[in-house]
Amino acid sequence: MHFKSNSFLIAEKFKITVYSSERSRLRVFIADTPGPLVDGRITFLTESNTNEGLAHSLEHLCFMGTQKYLQKGMLDRIANSCMANGTNAYTDQHHTCYELTTVGSTGFLKVILVLLEHLLQPLLTPAHYVTEIYHIDGDGQEGGVIYSEMQSRHLETDFMVEAKRKELFYPMAPSHRVMPDGMSTSTNVVANLSDEFVDKFNFATILHYVPSDFFDVNIVFDTEAIPKDLLMFLPLWFQLIDHSPVIVDGRKQSCKIIAKQATRDLVSHSVSVGISGHYDRFVCFRLRTVAHNACNLAKWEKTYIHDLFFREHRLVIAAKNLSKSAAAAKRNGLAVCQFMSSAISQDDTTYFHDNLELEKFQEGIVEAVQKNGRGKQVIDELEQLRNRVLAAPMNVHFCGDPSKIMITADQLADQWSFFEQIQKSELFKCPVGYGDSLASPGQSCAILMGSLSTAFLLQKIRFNKDWAERDTMLTLLLGKSRCVIKFFLTKDF
Repeated sequence: MHFKSNSFLIAEKFKITVYSSERSRLRVFIADTPGPLVDGRITFLTESNTNEGLAHSLEHLCFMGTQKYLQKGMLDRIANSCMANGTNAYTDQHHTCYELTTVGSTGFLKVILVLLEHLLQPLLTPAHYVTEIYHIDGDGQEGGVIYSEMQSRHLETDFMVEAKRKELFYPMAPSHRVMPDGMSTSTNVVANLSDEFVDKFNFATILHYVPSDFFDVNIVFDTEAIPKDLLMFLPLWFQLIDHSPVIVDGRKQSCKIIAKQATRDLVSHSVSVGISGHYDRFVCFRLRTVAHNACNLAKWEKTYIHDLFFREHRLVIAAKNLSKSAAAAKRNGLAVCQFMSSAISQDDTTYFHDNLELEKFQEGIVEAVQKNGRGKQVIDELEQLRNRVLAAPMNVHFCGDPSKIMITADQLADQWSFFEQIQKSELFKCPVGYGDSLASPGQSCAILMGSLSTAFLLQKIRFNKDWAERDTMLTLLLGKSRCVIKFFLTKDF
């Protein structure tokens, strides 16, 4: 016998017997506990000094089969037939643990032999590696169970914080600072890749690296120098983007054909005034596509901005739709509050973009085109607005993983050369308090709305803090808490 045994009690009633092998150093712990369930844990020491995640990969591959059980899933089928809820495993900092729980010892003893065969004699074939760990399919998309799992994990805040914490806490202990599940090495070259990527473009470009299968572009124009009478046409222009024909290679294509082609190439597209509801002096065009279609982003940006063809009957339809939405907004108490807040200061850019303010303007567009025959004049003003926007200072934000783009950075920059007439501007920065309507503090306005059964109050105070300051985050958190947790409003602190 190569085993030594030893016994002891836990909590003075549960007997633990330890069997230790003098030859293999294997140790087996058997706990005598009441109950119908038999719980088994098989643990291997798998401490690592790198973030390659080899132990995590081996954990997955062990369940792919053995020479006797060739099919994946046979272990779980056998376990289920023995009153077990399948099998499970996890990889920790210094060990990998495989778990098995059955009802009764008879089934456990049968399944444990099959599990041990999977753990000690796995097949580990190249095909298993391709399926379970990493592969590139026929469309150039990366895949694999472990690859997809880690891609999603890398986007979790807890994972990012844990990785940084270990890096700071254990600078001289590699085995303690690594992430047991593995980490993508692509993040190590993000900085160099970003610099190389953005230097190719002749306009201010920012690359936000995100390990994602999607690729976004946000084009931001600064409209501060554009006259206010032209800015009033912005909502009409935005409305026409999806409902106007396009001139492509000298040929006119209908909006229906363009919509079908956009569905094929793009995930989504949008245009708005402001950024996330703030800084209304900016106009933002957004496009999203899958990474391997990023070569089409420039084509669609050019289609929606440059190649749009304005037609009179489309002008009328768009203006009527905007006018109807304004009529509906008049019955929305919050919308009326927000409009009146911006209307207190008519220098506020929001005032010139609000549907309520522009209701009469849109009705005037309809009358000018249908009754006064001034459709060409309206189109000329829209063209003038478009030209002024395209000539305005511009920043472009790319968001995604540039390594997944199917073309080089040079080729991508060439596709965006239609913006060549724009001088490379500086990165946009807005001072604290930009865009507020508190030039004359203390003003108030009350409106009676008979169609409402509730009351709305909108009150503004000046907050002279930058977005990056700690007080800003605390204030935002407090605001969200007071909106969600009702007892904050009545509890006596």
